[in-house]
Amino acid sequence: MRRALWLLLALAGATAIFLCVFRVDQTLDALGGSGTAVVFDLVCAAAGLYSVIGGLSRWWREDGVTITKSKTGSHRHEVHR
Repeated sequence: MRRALWLLLALAGATAIFLCVFRVDQTLDALGGSGTAVVFDLVCAAAGLYSVIGGLSRWWREDGVTITKSKTGSHRHEVHR
């Protein structure tokens, strides 16, 4: 289940990048080539890229096991289902 959520985050980020790049293209056409109004669109694309990288890296490494530290100082493994 957790792997599916990380993959969903990555797909949402990829969608955001696609939509933001499309919006930048439309904005530049409407402004006649001026790039001063595309800062928000580029920030949106950067956030999408961050989501893609983070989501895919966590999806790749997710194995359903979390290492936690107990009150006694030792480490234990917890399996998520």
